[in-house]
Amino acid sequence: MNKNLRIDHRFSVSLYVERQDLVDSPILIQNLSENGFLVRGPILASPGSTFRATFRVHPKAGEMRVTVLGKVMHCRVESSDCDLGIKIMEFASLAEQKAYVTYVNELKAGVRRTETEHSS
Repeated sequence: MNKNLRIDHRFSVSLYVERQDLVDSPILIQNLSENGFLVRGPILASPGSTFRATFRVHPKAGEMRVTVLGKVMHCRVESSDCDLGIKIMEFASLAEQKAYVTYVNELKAGVRRTETEHSS
């Protein structure tokens, strides 16, 4: 069985990563699920490395800044950018985890738009 098979459906988003450990350049989360997300930008990382990132989610209850520690599951290079598949290992707090899961569940239920959303 392919260990990269996704268990959960991913939803298209456009979430700016405010802070992460790998590069100073801006990167975006392009899609997410309850257990992980795909980031794109001028970054290189190898599978198995750690990825810490801070970004904002937008559940109906209100925007929240979320910091996660993840594991790079795969990397695909396209021109000067790289797509990193990140598996979430832990959240900075239970409140941040709840906001993230609520946001994903709202996307899943169709409460939120599934098209690209703007965050700044």
